[in-house]
Amino acid sequence: MKTLTDKGLKMTQDDIFEAKKLDNQIEELKKTTVNAFNMNNKQYKELPPYLPMLERAQYNDYAVKNLLKQAADDGIEWVVVNPTERIHVALDLTKSKNQFGKLGNWNAYGAADGRAGIKGVQAKSEKKSRAGEKNVTFDTNYKMTASVPETFKKLAKQYNSEAKMIKVSKSDPNKPFKIVEDIYDDEAVAKKLGLTGAQNERHIAAFKTREEAEALRTPGMLKEIQANDPDNYYYAFGIKITPEMKGTPFKLYRREGGLVVNLFAWYY
Repeated sequence: MKTLTDKGLKMTQDDIFEAKKLDNQIEELKKTTVNAFNMNNKQYKELPPYLPMLERAQYNDYAVKNLLKQAADDGIEWVVVNPTERIHVALDLTKSKNQFGKLGNWNAYGAADGRAGIKGVQAKSEKKSRAGEKNVTFDTNYKMTASVPETFKKLAKQYNSEAKMIKVSKSDPNKPFKIVEDIYDDEAVAKKLGLTGAQNERHIAAFKTREEAEALRTPGMLKEIQANDPDNYYYAFGIKITPEMKGTPFKLYRREGGLVVNLFAWYY
């Protein structure tokens, strides 16, 4: 529009028509984005603009559908979300024994069972408390299903699938010699998160022979773990890929306002 309007009196009828068309498109965008909503509502001025979608949860929805489409095309059997207690908390564990990661990660990805928290576990949040304080600690909501697992459940119903907690191998089960390390050095922290014994371990590498493993000489403990050993697996919430998901477009839409948009129309 700036290129056109900079012409001033030199604008042609075609230029004027194009400028009006662009102006209409901008007005339509204002009506269907959170930016306009924020501008017209003082109480929401501090909200970030989740463009092009209106809500944070819609990005999880989009990401899941994108992964499922790719997994279906690649012949993958399951898609899982790594549990917050194994990944995100370990990356953001504060010195406090009462604060385990960020509340947003629990709400988005959930625990191994798909719930948005663990009973007795708290996490920090950037949202303000009633007293107006920021970066305070809140209880994780273990009674609620997290956003990504909830999307798994909804799509499972639509595409003749199933969504549940399954066992996932920590490394190649056919390579029995593992280099392992504890996720949490503090046993109290691990127990609080439900990760006791081998569940508190992650595999750094796996090898077919002991000699190969010893040659690596990396920090960690060398263990021999056979494919059928429960210690070789951890739990995560996932969805099974079905034939119905291949070649079928996933749609993302809002119940009120805006258009029904097929985000995967060009993925064939």
